[in-house]
Amino acid sequence: MSKTHVRSLNDNQLVTLLAIYSLRFSTRSVLSGYLNIANNTSLYSRLQILQKHGYIASHYHKSYKLAGREAEYYLLPKGLKVLHDAGKIEATNTMVSTLYRDATVGSEFVEQQVQVARIRNRLAENYDHIQIFTARDTQDLDYFPKPRPDLFISLKNGDVVTRFFLEYIPSRMADSSIRKRLDRLVRHYKDDTWSDTDTSYPTILFVAETRLVEAGLRRQIGRMKYNSDEDIAAYTSSLSELSLLARDGQKIWTDPADKDTPLSLLEL
Repeated sequence: MSKTHVRSLNDNQLVTLLAIYSLRFSTRSVLSGYLNIANNTSLYSRLQILQKHGYIASHYHKSYKLAGREAEYYLLPKGLKVLHDAGKIEATNTMVSTLYRDATVGSEFVEQQVQVARIRNRLAENYDHIQIFTARDTQDLDYFPKPRPDLFISLKNGDVVTRFFLEYIPSRMADSSIRKRLDRLVRHYKDDTWSDTDTSYPTILFVAETRLVEAGLRRQIGRMKYNSDEDIAAYTSSLSELSLLARDGQKIWTDPADKDTPLSLLEL
């Protein structure tokens, strides 16, 4: 790509490309929330221009309209290159390979990533002193679990900073896959690689798609703690509970061992 093309993109376009890269898959409404801008014709036009010139692409077919599902945008290698040339990110061959795979991944995986982005936006809009990083934001940090948690959260409450790993559990996720996620976190805790950060190990947050899934998740976490000597703090919630989140610190998180005493994020 020529430098002329790089200079032709304005700051708003570069910020949008970086958001699409970070979220991996995102809709117009998700991007509106992430960028804290209106979901209007201006944002629509910006996305159309970026798509027209080959910086991004989208997943969309006619069934989406009937389902009320928006087009899901993702970055193309040309978009990654322009971000690299503009000094926004350090592009690697692995990153380029992942972008090529984004064109062919399954619809359910795309939908799951969009839901993670919605969770991210919901938390960000209700806490002033919060920083939220996606799996792509943390991919180059060796002290994180592999694969990366869906979100990494840093929340400041007065002089105290609390950190969290957040995992989204959709209804279709098999019990065996949930166990693998839990086992991965236990292994990472035991490996003690997080000690490189000189901070306490993050509390684990699980957001289940439904309350029924959350109930099963609680049982799995209970078994994990029974079978492990590691003292990992883990709390659960669901999408329906997250929808109730308000700026007064709604108590939506529960310890699987005490599900009748919900807590707010600031209390964890």
